[in-house]
Amino acid sequence: MRIDIGGPQARLPIDDSIPPLLGTVGAAQGRGGLHYLDDLGREVP
Repeated sequence: MRIDIGGPQARLPIDDSIPPLLGTVGAAQGRGGLHYLDDLGREVP
């Protein structure tokens, strides 16, 4: 995300990153356990 901590080289501005983030959280809803997901919703091993 292009915010102070992400820096100007970050891939997405904050306005474009919120909808995919909400989609990722929504898709994981109801799954038990702890899952680390990347920005595309893929599970990180």
